[in-house]
Amino acid sequence: MSTYQGKYPEGYYVYAYIRNKDSKNGPAGTPYYIGKGFKYRAWRKHKTKKGNRGIWTPTDHNMIVVVFQGLTEFGAFALERRLIRWWGRQDTDTGILQNRTDGGDGGSGRIPWNKGLTNTEEYKENMRQLLTSISPFKGRTHTEESRKKIRDARKTQVFSEASTKKRAERVRKKIQTPIGLFDSRHAAAAYYNIDPSVINYRMRIWPMNYYYIKDQS
Repeated sequence: MSTYQGKYPEGYYVYAYIRNKDSKNGPAGTPYYIGKGFKYRAWRKHKTKKGNRGIWTPTDHNMIVVVFQGLTEFGAFALERRLIRWWGRQDTDTGILQNRTDGGDGGSGRIPWNKGLTNTEEYKENMRQLLTSISPFKGRTHTEESRKKIRDARKTQVFSEASTKKRAERVRKKIQTPIGLFDSRHAAAAYYNIDPSVINYRMRIWPMNYYYIKDQS
């Protein structure tokens, strides 16, 4: 365990941000955030002015403690998860950390910020207008020759049994979007008044906002 000495830790590491005074969430000297880092990660600013999001990075570098260092990335993830589980999270009422996930690679255990909230019809309409206006296909159309080529290609296209089954399952999957849950990709596209291929495009570039929901039935 070490504090900042003007030299970044070796390899991957696990760090903690320490409280410098007592608070309702924990006494001074206890961590309020656990993270996994590489090079200058622990000393970067996490907090953003927009929406007051993120975690405050201590201005006093003595409050940034490198708990483990010289790790592989896999090892750093494992130890990060262990420490978060040990200290617990405020958002799940299990402890004193401000972490929003269980740690490790990805967003495991994250509680959506809008869980339990519902959007107004006005907000939904505004979002639909906004997202429709920024579609990469807005104002673009296929020529008749191009449409014919697409039709002819689809007529001769042959799918395997496994591919057909996979496509059918994908059609049945529910999809989550910024303004709500839809029964299928086509239903979402119809609501936004766009082509289903645009939904696929948004799922690739905005995977946190557009994603499939597994059917639990």
